Amino acid sequence: MVFASFYICMLCFLMLPIDIYEGSVDSEYQEHILNAWIVIYYINFFTCWIILPFAQEYEDSGHFTFAKKMREALIMNGILIGVLVIGAIIIALFMLIKVGFSFSQIPATFATLVNLFGLVLVSIFLGFGLASFPK
Repeated sequence: MVFASFYICMLCFLMLPIDIYEGSVDSEYQEHILNAWIVIYYINFFTCWIILPFAQEYEDSGHFTFAKKMREALIMNGILIGVLVIGAIIIALFMLIKVGFSFSQIPATFATLVNLFGLVLVSIFLGFGLASFPK
């Protein structure tokens, strides 16, 4: 399952030259390429946030039957997604009420927070040798 999600992510590298070429030439395939990007994005999104965490919790479960493993995986992922949604709502309400942001500024702020999370995560991984810069 991890290999499949890895290869789906690698589709971006295959699509990029095609997109650049079709964008530089007037082509009737530009709408199809846009649809392909949308499909790749949503497949990656659901794989990373729903399918892989569910499979990980299913595999980490200490139960022996299929039904009990599924139940525990659903509960643990429900808790994870619930905490993330509640945290996002609290942050959005705080920004709207206390900071004085408007609704149009919220998506850009969340995009900034997601990038910050990624940079902090890479910094932590670099400290443990789990990521490295190419030479």
